[in-house]
Amino acid sequence: MLDTPRTVREVTDRIRDLFDSDSALSDIWISGEVLESTVSRSGHVFFTLAGDGAQIRCVLFRMNALRQRALPSPGAACAAHGKVEVYPTEGTYQFYVDLVEEAGIGLAALELELLRQQLEAEGLFDPTRKRPIPDNARIVGIVTSSSGAVWHDIQHVVRRRFPFAQLLLAPAAVQGEAASSELVAALQSLVIDGRAEVIVIARGGGSAADLAAFNDENLLRAVFATPVPVVSAIGHETDWSLLDLVADLRAPTPSAAAELVTRPVLGDLHAIVERLAVHLDRVERDVATQIVDLDRRTNRLEHLGPAATIPIANERRAHLAGELEERMSTLLTSKRERLATTSSANGDRVRLALDRCDAQLGHADDLLQALSPAKTLGRGYAFVEEQESGRPVRSAAQVHSGSVLRTRFHDGAIESIVSTASS
Repeated sequence: MLDTPRTVREVTDRIRDLFDSDSALSDIWISGEVLESTVSRSGHVFFTLAGDGAQIRCVLFRMNALRQRALPSPGAACAAHGKVEVYPTEGTYQFYVDLVEEAGIGLAALELELLRQQLEAEGLFDPTRKRPIPDNARIVGIVTSSSGAVWHDIQHVVRRRFPFAQLLLAPAAVQGEAASSELVAALQSLVIDGRAEVIVIARGGGSAADLAAFNDENLLRAVFATPVPVVSAIGHETDWSLLDLVADLRAPTPSAAAELVTRPVLGDLHAIVERLAVHLDRVERDVATQIVDLDRRTNRLEHLGPAATIPIANERRAHLAGELEERMSTLLTSKRERLATTSSANGDRVRLALDRCDAQLGHADDLLQALSPAKTLGRGYAFVEEQESGRPVRSAAQVHSGSVLRTRFHDGAIESIVSTASS
């Protein structure tokens, strides 16, 4: 039968007892290179010593830190004195330091500085060769771990800002011995694919040892040779690597990199919607004005239209007809009266004229009667004319012997032949 299982606490306490009972671990000097160093708000210093492929976490409490001539800084080689104890809460062991002595620059820091100088001399950091980063790339290549929070953060930011963008993930380890080779392979796969308009190399921060892969010379030269712009997004704002110097742009965080390579299309849409709303308000006001004007014109047309004007015209026509009839009646009456007056006056004038004419005619008749040949013949006179020509004979000299004459009396005529003519 199996032994009774021990609790985690029991095992952890057993390990701590072993550490505490080892006098070599209670008073010990450890030398190594400082990989990272941070100071908390309370003044405690947390750093990591590394050497020969191993690391140990170190704690320098505030009271001890105040007595040091210099605090441990990344890249420095130092020797630290203290004791190694178990930290039960995290199940790890730590080196509690009470004294730090610097021993110069560490080997790793020296190698990194030499590489930096070499790459700078070759122009890999030249700012004039850095390419502009598109702010509205539709296809973005991402080199990072497929299982980390970084990949999800980038996806979230891109979906929020520019949901039309396509993300091409080239997964790679971002720390450890295989990280540098996997990062190079992932980068080259995106280059071969050829669709990415910009490439983001990202990681969620970490210690100097965690970021070692991003100082790898092979990766740095691969980034320099990449035909499309590359954005470095390694860790937090305080984390730096040589990749930041080679890349076309350094983003302080992976989320910031996602924002830099995408345009806030939703914000653009909001601005467009606001402009359209303003334009729509203006159009609505114009339409309302047109409607009011149309109503006014419609009312005017209704007043001027047949339905409104015909009754008015009929009324006016009836009024004018009555007025015309009245005026015609008055005029006819006036004309009749004037005609009657004129007729009476003219009748008197005509009668007077006729009377004068009758008198004149009587006088003329009397005169004609007095001068009439018949009257003359009646008084015993005779009218003599040539029988053939009918010409009056006024003198004896007009006739000769043998002339045929006609003599007219008041009661008849005789013809005679002249036998003798004398004067």
